[in-house]
Amino acid sequence: MSQQVYFLQYLVMTLDGLSTGIMMEILYRKAFPKRGFLLGRILSYWFLAIVICFPSYLLHYRIWPMINLAANVIGIVGLNIYWYRSNLKRAFLAFFFYYATATAAELLTLLIKLDLTQMAPDWTKTMIIPFIMTMILIGLIAKIAVGFSLTRKKADSQSEILLIIWLSTAFLFFYLIVVMNLDFDHSTKDNVQTLFGTLITSSSILFAASLLSFNVVNQKSESELEKSIELLSIQKNIYDLNHQNHQQRLMILNDCREGVLQLINLVESNRFKDAIDLTSQEMNDSTRNKKTICINRVVNAIVLLKEAHALKENIHFSTELRIPEKLEIDPLDLCRIFGNLLDNAIRSCIQVQQSPCSEKTRTSIILKGRAVHDLLVITCRNTALKNKEKKIYGHGYGQQILQSVAKKYDGNFYGEYNGNHSYEAIIHLVNQKPGPDVEFSGEISEL
Repeated sequence: MSQQVYFLQYLVMTLDGLSTGIMMEILYRKAFPKRGFLLGRILSYWFLAIVICFPSYLLHYRIWPMINLAANVIGIVGLNIYWYRSNLKRAFLAFFFYYATATAAELLTLLIKLDLTQMAPDWTKTMIIPFIMTMILIGLIAKIAVGFSLTRKKADSQSEILLIIWLSTAFLFFYLIVVMNLDFDHSTKDNVQTLFGTLITSSSILFAASLLSFNVVNQKSESELEKSIELLSIQKNIYDLNHQNHQQRLMILNDCREGVLQLINLVESNRFKDAIDLTSQEMNDSTRNKKTICINRVVNAIVLLKEAHALKENIHFSTELRIPEKLEIDPLDLCRIFGNLLDNAIRSCIQVQQSPCSEKTRTSIILKGRAVHDLLVITCRNTALKNKEKKIYGHGYGQQILQSVAKKYDGNFYGEYNGNHSYEAIIHLVNQKPGPDVEFSGEISEL
């Protein structure tokens, strides 16, 4: 094999990194905000493959698979965390699916290229460019299919991820058996080394599959617990709203009773003009007391409740809401959005009031929302402090809820500290029926 062909084979071998970059873009396509730009992110995985294969190219010797695997784990997981702001658990899960599809492509290619089944293909020793190209094509198709399968809208994420994890594990064991048989030769020493390496790899795969399955199940339990806590919070908001409405009804009934008694006294005293004036005044007062912030009744009710809370805490509260009455978005999700946005904002304002700079800073909340075609955009700007860890006081668990709701409707949520004790949160959603609650692509990140 000439040096030019050997170099070409090395470059072809690294093309698997491009298909890996495409797979990660699909898996993390709803992650927000991402670092860098799309082409740069994909090319970074190719560059990683170039770096990992370079020692084998330089030495004309295929590096031991365990070292190659370790380098891939560190490189791909690290890129997932950096580019997509993923947590370690999700980044490793994405790598696991990448590794399963890559080995699937190699095994299927071995079955197609029957002339290569008598040996373990070594790209540093034999010219096998057609084999590599076939393997990369099959791998690209498999990675795209797995990526879209895990992120499609109506997927049952937990059951599908567990199924794919253990199917992949079973497949990897089968792959190791095939490769071990190809690597076996007449040298007893080499056979012992191959068997030892296979046992270590098998144990690592089994451990990784068990750890990932535990994390997936544990994440589901935590999600259910968080939903229960959130449901209790929503029930409390509904109770407070009903209690407030009940108090308002009692006040209205009391005012009506007093008004009727005055009207009777005026009529009995033949003061008909005063009776007509009193009736007109009561009608005008009734119209003024019926406050409407938004024509959407769900939004109007929850915002009025939070406005009362804000005013009670001496927080200036202003709104500009142009949200239609009929929306495809679930009313419960509307409660989650506005309830958590305003709860976060009120907590931040109270934190400012309790700080040493409270005398110089006026606390306020400005809530805006409008529907533009099929997009609902909501912004909430409030007074806030920024601590030494660059985090916003008063913003925590509620942001996770807002991020999960945004993903259900193919939207995004992010917040930014603007300086001068000002924080702005923005959420936008597509006005459509909700998708799944669970999303593969990670968690919220502060800008």
